[in-house]
Amino acid sequence: MVNLEQSVLFNLKRTQKMSSAKKEYTMPALTIYGNLEVLTQGGKDGEQLDASFPVNTPKGKLTFS
Repeated sequence: MVNLEQSVLFNLKRTQKMSSAKKEYTMPALTIYGNLEVLTQGGKDGEQLDASFPVNTPKGKLTFS
């Protein structure tokens, strides 16, 4: 069990001083890079796997249990 009194995270939070000044709101900007249909046309199934398997593992080498 973690002792909160000795926890680095707890101690950092406890020693940080809070600022009472409010930050100015900045409205988010939308950048349009092109037509969504055109931008997503390059998607494909691929032969490699994601981070759940070693790098460059071919799909044919998958084992299911």
